[in-house]
Amino acid sequence: EYAASKLLVVCPNLENLSTIFENDEILFFEDQNPKDLARKLDFLIENQQIIAQYGEKIYQKVLKKYSWEKIYEAVASSISSQTKH
Repeated sequence: EYAASKLLVVCPNLENLSTIFENDEILFFEDQNPKDLARKLDFLIENQQIIAQYGEKIYQKVLKKYSWEKIYEAVASSISSQTKH
């Protein structure tokens, strides 16, 4: 939902997200580290122009790879390739 709305995502650097998204798509902070979160929020306050850039980047990533249409295309392609064998 955040990506579809082109919103900035700030979240802990958890493996399930960091393996999918790049550092320029999500603003990660160290998990269980409130000081790092505070540093990242200070960074955003000082660099507000990048908020829209993050939102656009995550939007494009989800649009190109994780929309229902793209997921269906990948599943259909996989099924199609398996039925040809």
